[in-house]
Amino acid sequence: MARQINLTENEIDTIVFVLSDYPTLSNVAKKYKKIIDKLTKPHKRIKISSAKAKGRNLQKWAVEKIAKLLNEELSNDKDMNNIRSREMGQAGVDVWLHKSIRNKFPIAVECKAQENISLNAFIEQAKSNTSNELPFWLLIIKNKAIKNPVAVMDWKLFEWLYQWIN
Repeated sequence: MARQINLTENEIDTIVFVLSDYPTLSNVAKKYKKIIDKLTKPHKRIKISSAKAKGRNLQKWAVEKIAKLLNEELSNDKDMNNIRSREMGQAGVDVWLHKSIRNKFPIAVECKAQENISLNAFIEQAKSNTSNELPFWLLIIKNKAIKNPVAVMDWKLFEWLYQWIN
C-alpha cells in the first residue's frame, strides 16, 4: 500500500546520502536504488486533458466495435447515431444505446483507460449502470500494461452470450 509523505529538500538529500553510503550488498543496494530513484526523480502526473482524451478514445473505440458487431452504420453527425459515446463527466453508461439497439445488445458498457486498476471499484461502477433495459454489465479496460483492451463481464452476461452463439 502506498502512503504519501511530505519531506523537505534537506530531508530528501539526507536520506539519499545515507542510502547511497550504505554497503553495497547486492539485494540491499537494489532496494535502496529504487528508493533513491523515487526520492530524486519527480513523478510525472498525466494532464487532466490527456487523461480525459484517453478515456474518450477508448469510448469511441468501444462504440465503433459495438456498431461493427451489430452491423450498425455510424454517421459523422453523432446525434444521429443509435450508438454513441457519452460526454465525459456525465453519469451513466459510457456507451449510450438507442432503444432499438438495447433490444439486441442489452449491455451497460463502462470504459476505463487508467494506469491504476481498481477492479472492485470499476466493477461496482459498471454494475450501478445496469437497469431493466440493460441488465448486463461489461467493463472495458486498457492501459500501458494492457496494450489491447480487455473485457470483464458478469457471469450472467457470459452465459447469455454463450447461449446466443449456440
